[in-house]
Amino acid sequence: MSMDLQPNNEELIKRVLQLQALAQKSFQRRLVVLSGTEKWVQDSLLSVLQELKCVKTLTVTEKCTAFEGDISSASKLKTYLGSELGRIIWDGFSGLNPDSFGAASGLLKGGGIFFLLLPNLSTFARSPDPDYIRMCSGQDELPLCGTRFLKRFIKLIQADESALLIEQNQPVTTSLEDITDTLMPLSLPSEDQLTLIDNIQSVSKGRARRPLVVLADRGRGKSSALGIAAALIAKKMQLKVLITAPSQRACEAAFKHFHQQFPELSLDNHFVFIPPDELIEQTPECHLLLVDEAAAIPSPVLKILLLNYPRIVFSSTVHGYEGNGNGFAIRFKKELDTHTPQWRSITLKQPIRWAPNDPLEAFTFQFLLLNTKFPEVSLNLKSSIPEVQWPTQDELIKNESLLCHIISLLVLAHYQTSPSDIRLILDHPKIRTVLIVDNKGEQKEQLIGVMLIIEEGGVNDDELAQSIFQGTRRPRGHLIPQALIASSGDKNILSQRTFRVMRIAIHPDHARKGFGSILLNAASECAVHENVDSVSSSFGITPELMKFWQKNHFQPVRLGAHKDGASGTQSAILYKAISEPALVLSKQFSDQFGQQFLADLLYHHRYVSVDNAFSLLNSLSLNKIELSKKDLRELYAYAEYHRSFEDSLAVLKKFMTNCFCDGSISILANQNAFLIVMRIFQAHDIKTCVDRLKLGGKKELAKMIKSSTLKLLGN
Repeated sequence: MSMDLQPNNEELIKRVLQLQALAQKSFQRRLVVLSGTEKWVQDSLLSVLQELKCVKTLTVTEKCTAFEGDISSASKLKTYLGSELGRIIWDGFSGLNPDSFGAASGLLKGGGIFFLLLPNLSTFARSPDPDYIRMCSGQDELPLCGTRFLKRFIKLIQADESALLIEQNQPVTTSLEDITDTLMPLSLPSEDQLTLIDNIQSVSKGRARRPLVVLADRGRGKSSALGIAAALIAKKMQLKVLITAPSQRACEAAFKHFHQQFPELSLDNHFVFIPPDELIEQTPECHLLLVDEAAAIPSPVLKILLLNYPRIVFSSTVHGYEGNGNGFAIRFKKELDTHTPQWRSITLKQPIRWAPNDPLEAFTFQFLLLNTKFPEVSLNLKSSIPEVQWPTQDELIKNESLLCHIISLLVLAHYQTSPSDIRLILDHPKIRTVLIVDNKGEQKEQLIGVMLIIEEGGVNDDELAQSIFQGTRRPRGHLIPQALIASSGDKNILSQRTFRVMRIAIHPDHARKGFGSILLNAASECAVHENVDSVSSSFGITPELMKFWQKNHFQPVRLGAHKDGASGTQSAILYKAISEPALVLSKQFSDQFGQQFLADLLYHHRYVSVDNAFSLLNSLSLNKIELSKKDLRELYAYAEYHRSFEDSLAVLKKFMTNCFCDGSISILANQNAFLIVMRIFQAHDIKTCVDRLKLGGKKELAKMIKSSTLKLLGN
C-alpha cells in the first residue's frame, strides 16, 4: 500500500532521525535521497531540518534557497577544499556536476548526512539535467544529449541498501541496520599520519636522492601530515620547506596544520607555496620540496622537479576527482627507478574524517568509478594485429566492466581524466570512443588502448565566425575551429568538420609499440569515410609528444600564449588535413604559424622551454632566406675571427632559420642547438643561458655559438 509522504510527515522525520543516529554512532556518512516535485522535496527537507541538530551545512545549488548555512554553486565548490562539514544538501534540480559531486562528498565528516534532492526518479532521466549544458556547444545541442549517465545514477541509488530513499507518494521501504558498537573519531594524528610524518623527516635528514611517494584516499589526513612534518622540520632544523600543487587551494590543510603546530613560525620564512611552473623557471632554493596532488601534474614536470630537488616528497590522492594516484605512480615509476632507484613509497589507509567502510565513500567510488582497477594485460599479444573497435554509447552503458576498463585506462595514462569524462563518453552526441583490443582465441579480450574523439565545426554562420575573429564572442565547444579563426581570420574553418582527438591512452605495458598510431590512422580513415575535413588535437606540448604527432603527419598550426600553471607548457594545436579544402587551409595555417612563431619567440613565446621551442622550430614550415655574399662574409668574420655577436645577430638569425628550414641544425649536439635557440631566437641574456644549460661561463658560451656556426657553414 502506498503511503503519501507529505511535508512534516512523521514517518519521514522518524526515518531520517534514525539514520542520523546510526551515522553518528558509527562515525560514518550516510546518503538520504528525497525525490519528487521541487516544492515537495524542499518542504519535506525543511521539516526534517527543524528536527535535526544545527551543524555546519553547505547547500550546493544554482538557485536561491531557504536552507540555512553556506551556499555554493557546483563550479565554485573547490573553494571549500580542506573544509569539514556536518551536513551537505545537493540540489539535483540544478544539475549533477560529476566532479563537484565527488568534491562535495569529500567535505562531509563522519556522522554527517548528504541530502540529495532529485526530481521524480521515473522522469528524472527523460531529458538531460541543467548541468549537461556545460558539455554542449549551445542550447540547441542539449536535446541531442543522451541520459545514460543519469539512468546509471538512478540504478545505483535504488540498489544502495545503505542509502535512505524517500520518494513522493511512495512507501519508505529502506530498512536500517542495527549497529551495536559506537565508533569514535580517531585521536589525531593517526598512526598512519605519524608514520608519514616520520618518513618525511627521514627524507629531510637522510641522504639525498631518496624521494618518498605518498598515496592515500581522500579523508586520510595526507595534506595535514605534510603540514605537520613541515612545521617540525622548520622548528627543529630551522630549514625552509617549499610546497607545490596544481593550485594553492589544494594546500590549505597543510598550511592550517603547520600554523596550528607552531603559530609563532613565519610562513614566509619557513613554509612557502610556489606553483609548478615557477619552480621550473626559477628553481628557488629549499631544503625539502613537498609536491601535493602530484597526480594532477604532468609527468614531464614532475621529472624536472625530481632532478632539480634532491630532497622531495610526492603526495597524491589514490582515487580523486583531481587526478588518480595509482595512475600517477605507474606513469612516474619509470622515472623514479631510473633517476632515484632508492625511492620509497607509503600508503595511508586509515580514514580520519570518517570510520572505515564508509557507505557514502563506497557509493561515490562506484558512481564516479574512482576505484576502478585495470586488469593486468599479457605482454605477449595473442593476435599480431589487434582489432580496432568503435563501441556505441548504448553498448558501453550495457557493459559496466568495459566502461570501468576504459575509465581506468584513461586514468592510468592521462593526468587530467576526471569523473565528468564518464558522462561525456556516455551522453555527448558528437563523441566517439575508439578501442584497440587483443581478442584472438578463446580467452577474454584485453583492452590495450582507447581514444576519445569529438566532432567539431560544420557550422555555416559567417556572422558568428566574424564575431569570433573580432573577439566579441566565444561560444562553448568547437575548440579547434574557434582557435584557428582567432589566429588566422579565415572563417572557412568554422564550416569545415574536424575530428578533435581529446585523449589517447595506451596501457603502459604496451606503450611505444605503435598502437597510438593505429588509433590515429583509424580516426583518419573514419574521417575519409564520413567526409570529415580534418583530424586535429590540442594538448600541452613536449618534444616527445611532438615527435609522435609529426610521425603521424600532423602539423603544428598554433601555440597558445599562456602557460598552464600545473604543466608549465603552452597548448599547441596540431592539424592533419583530409579533404582538398582542408589541405588548402592547412598550408595557409602552417605557413602563417611559422612566421608568427619566429616573431613571437622574442615576445610571449620567449619563455617557452628551449626543448619545446627547438622541437617546434624543427617542425615548422619556414621560408628559406637567400643569403648574400656580404652575409656569408659577416658569418665567417664572426665564426672564425672576432666580429662581435651583437653586430652579427641579424645575419646569424637568418642563417640559423635556414638551418632549421633544411634540417641541417640536426648535425649539432642538443646543447649547442638549444643554446642557438635561447641566445639567437629567444634573445635570452648570457647569465640565463649559462645557468639553464649549465655552461662554464661567458667564454664557453661564445665559443659554442662560434663553433656551431662554423660547423653549419661547412655542412
